[in-house]
Amino acid sequence: MASRNRKKNKGKERKAKKEADRVEAERKKVRDLWLDWAVGLEQLVGKHIECHHGYKKYIHSRGFSHDHPVSSFMDTIFRNLDEKFGTICIRDEFDSHPQVWNDNSNKMIAINLMVKIGTSMLLSNKYVNQVRALTLARSIIILEHYDDDGIDMVINSRQVQSKIRDLNGNAASSRSRDLLKFYSKRTTCIKCLKSMHQEARNNMKMGLCYGCTEKKERMTLSVCSRCMVAQYCSRECQVAHWPYHEKGECDILVSAHKRQQQMRRINKVSAEGT
Repeated sequence: MASRNRKKNKGKERKAKKEADRVEAERKKVRDLWLDWAVGLEQLVGKHIECHHGYKKYIHSRGFSHDHPVSSFMDTIFRNLDEKFGTICIRDEFDSHPQVWNDNSNKMIAINLMVKIGTSMLLSNKYVNQVRALTLARSIIILEHYDDDGIDMVINSRQVQSKIRDLNGNAASSRSRDLLKFYSKRTTCIKCLKSMHQEARNNMKMGLCYGCTEKKERMTLSVCSRCMVAQYCSRECQVAHWPYHEKGECDILVSAHKRQQQMRRINKVSAEGT
């Protein structure tokens, strides 16, 4: 009986070790992927992107500290980069990375890394990387606007949702003027995206109708007067989409905005009282 239990325990240990090895191999694969991008070396592109776009001080080598909080955060981002569209793992992993969210220094390192990587992805001129750059941009927007109001309130705020909406309205390609503008404004490098951005500026600003989901020229779209985020190409599209929009996104956005305004009033009164 004892011999049988020992064999059983050894079998469990072997399975546990095998699983641990698998997890570690996956972690290393993800870490190598974003580190390759961070130092400008991406095997699929087949070239080395020499420019660090102004962020060399954070990523001077592949020896970025293994136990640094931002390393773990970037592992999570890239582990889900192709699996979760939209705000990817930001909400799900919020509690797992408090040292990034609640530390301005680490938060800026994470933002700068993603800006650097997203810029290089746009320069690769490959569709899959344009989509990744778009997904990273959404995460950057949320990080930039995060404060003590809480992650859900930030994600559902008008400022964040409007910025994400404008990025979503353009095709994820090197010709997306809003995506190129987004990264161009955040890099200190003026040469890498300059020609691409200037070319894209000649294109129309496009937006996505929430009703028919077709891309239209942004100036022709009307915005929902209640949430100030959803936009429509026609009255017919707005009416048809209203039953889905009212009790879903619209209520969430309006509620978040009201709570945000209330928090600001409370903070203002508190500041005046001191």
